[in-house]
Amino acid sequence: MDRHLAYAAIAAWLDRFRSRPFEVLEREVGTAMNDRVRVASGEEFLLEARVEWADARRDRLRISVTADGPGCFNLERLEERTVVKRPRGD
Repeated sequence: MDRHLAYAAIAAWLDRFRSRPFEVLEREVGTAMNDRVRVASGEEFLLEARVEWADARRDRLRISVTADGPGCFNLERLEERTVVKRPRGD
């Protein structure tokens, strides 16, 4: 798996989720969203995003995105996370 391409795909998905309103992300807590992405080199990754509460007060959400792709001898997996805070006044 080309790690640079995989991280670029992960970053694009994280940006997509970060741009959503907090209320929309709240409705996705506990669900997994999947997508197959084929990059310019022809390599294919399976992306999976999960949204979970990041704190007990439910003021922050953790978004995790993983990319699974072919490795030399087995499946490779990369993961990145970000945390989104509830906007003030909500």
